[in-house]
Amino acid sequence: MTKQQLCLVLLASLGLSCVAAPTGPGAAALPSAVPVTEQASHTTNGLQASQHQNAQSYVSRYDLRAVFWGNLFYQLNCLAGQGFCSEAAFRALWEQELGWNQADAQQLAAFQVLRQQYSRQLQFAGPAEIQALPPRFEGIRTWDKVLQAAMNADSRQALAQNLALAMRPQDAEALMGVLQHFAPRFESWWLDGAEAVTRSAAEAFAAAMQQQNLTELVQQASRFYRAELSDYSLLSFNFLARPALERVNSVHGEQIENQSLVEVRENAPVQQQIPVVLHELCHYLFKRSSRADEARRLQAFLAADNTAEGMAAYHLLDEVLATAIGNGLAGQRLLSATEFEALRQRPGAFYNDDWIDPLAKALYPRVAQALQAGEAVHDEAFVKDYLRLARDSLGSRLQSPVPLLRTLGGAYHPELATAFSDLQQQLRAGVTWAASGLDVNARSIFERHDALSGVIMLRPADLPLLSDWDPILGRSAREAIQAGTGSRVYGVQRNARAYLFVLVAATPAEARTLSQRLLQQPRWFSGPMP
Repeated sequence: MTKQQLCLVLLASLGLSCVAAPTGPGAAALPSAVPVTEQASHTTNGLQASQHQNAQSYVSRYDLRAVFWGNLFYQLNCLAGQGFCSEAAFRALWEQELGWNQADAQQLAAFQVLRQQYSRQLQFAGPAEIQALPPRFEGIRTWDKVLQAAMNADSRQALAQNLALAMRPQDAEALMGVLQHFAPRFESWWLDGAEAVTRSAAEAFAAAMQQQNLTELVQQASRFYRAELSDYSLLSFNFLARPALERVNSVHGEQIENQSLVEVRENAPVQQQIPVVLHELCHYLFKRSSRADEARRLQAFLAADNTAEGMAAYHLLDEVLATAIGNGLAGQRLLSATEFEALRQRPGAFYNDDWIDPLAKALYPRVAQALQAGEAVHDEAFVKDYLRLARDSLGSRLQSPVPLLRTLGGAYHPELATAFSDLQQQLRAGVTWAASGLDVNARSIFERHDALSGVIMLRPADLPLLSDWDPILGRSAREAIQAGTGSRVYGVQRNARAYLFVLVAATPAEARTLSQRLLQQPRWFSGPMP
């Protein structure tokens, strides 16, 4: 199917216009070694604005992509340690089918160097007032912009131009060289079925948006989140082929600003994968509420339950709502009643997480009521019902350190940085505020936010540095930590709603072992880890 044919399919299903990818005279001068199919399936669709009763416009401009270069970049980024992706499946693809070799390892290492070089962020000024928890990140992450440059490229020419806008020209050229190294072999897999998988997913998503009233669901969710979208808001969906080369059937998704990155699996019913697309979109809508609404949401939770259990439930909120709406309400529309009930009954079927899955399954009928009634996520009645359902569905698991640390404060010695990064991935931390070192910058994170729980990672030689932490740890707890010997974890209750866990380890390997033990504890604790 050509790009224009795909446009016509989407046009027919949604009543939309399609804009062809730009072309120019320079394209003909590109080397002939460039895969001729690389320009597959980029469609831009402008959905008509819809108005709700108080006349605010929620325009959803859907940009559906199934792009060669975006898929290749995603795989390399995953293999380079992106984290929340199907790394085992992509590694199996390159090792079993695409002839992974030493030159590939060297090129991937060059990719990782560039990724590290651009792993910086520009943070915009946040609220001046001190809050119970840190405000959400507002700013620009440079590697995210590089990734989006690749996701937006439907030709080699566009890729080179986009990367040069996001990076220094010499770095963009180096990254182009890495991508071109892998492109010929990747093309064989792309043509052999991966391209069709991504196109089919884009077509099915477009059709479902119209036929199953999913556009209405998105608009209702926007109102529920109080997302501040404008007539110029663009919602982009990147469909990424995931090989079926391992027994694990789950797929991953990630939201990078307004870009949804969604893996679609070979030989899997597309109707079961569309919820992942809407799940990721919900994360974006959650973050598009105003600063005032964000503060209002936190205050509503603190007013309803000013305890560690209440904070643990709050830290699950973003992921639980995305699962309840995307996997629950959208899945209910896409599947037959029998199929959906079987899915609902299967543990981990909504979301492969012991905290998110049961709570989302308990919550989605209440979210449906909220969407129909026009409630907001911070409304008192909804907050109280959410907290009640969290306790009913999770029971004592709500007292585990895991949900309490899903919003993670941190301070660590630089030599333990890799262990702290591993802890973030084990936790699936949604938000992390951390500092390298145990100085005033690290202490200020906790001094300014008294509802923030976290982990301090240090070596035995660094224990004297804790003497400055008495306002946070308390003198008696600090002295007990300094008096201990060997690798250990010591819990400190900051107040009724927050804990700190001080992890003392001589090496990153010891720190990883202690982290695993900490996350396996059935409940938070004060004093030495049981």
